[in-house]
Amino acid sequence: MCCNLHSTNVSWISDSILDDKTTSCSYTHHAATYIQSMYRGHQERIAYHKKHSAVIVLQSLVREHQARCVYARECAAICIQRMYRGYQIRSWMTKQHHAATHIQSMYRGHQERIAYHKKHSAVIVLQSLVREHQRRRQSAAVVLQSAIRCHLVHRYFEQLRTATIRIQALIRGHLH
Repeated sequence: MCCNLHSTNVSWISDSILDDKTTSCSYTHHAATYIQSMYRGHQERIAYHKKHSAVIVLQSLVREHQARCVYARECAAICIQRMYRGYQIRSWMTKQHHAATHIQSMYRGHQERIAYHKKHSAVIVLQSLVREHQRRRQSAAVVLQSAIRCHLVHRYFEQLRTATIRIQALIRGHLH
């Protein structure tokens, strides 16, 4: 399309110039105007194509910028979502940790209470055994003391009886 003059237009110009010598100036003027018009059209088409190419490049850059902005917003949204999910998981883990700690403390308390009751029962049994042993020991001591006292009393009475018999024998023997 660049500087493409149609052969019919050129032949018309050349025929016009050759046929009519009197009006050659007006034909020349008309041809020059036609050539100038074609050149200006050509220049306008070149300028249009340059502008069109520039607009396409500009649109491409704008679309690229918009895509980057959308991507940045999506990345920001993804980052926010990731942070929130992390927060939720950490919060859940904290609750689970506290719940596990509470369960463990309750279980340990239960185990300690069971151990305490076992020890307490063992102490009560042991105390009753010790008291029974002390009671038996005390009663054995009382029985022993009673047996010793009884033995001493028997010995004392035996000594008294022996002394009484001697005294009676002496008295009887002296009187006879």
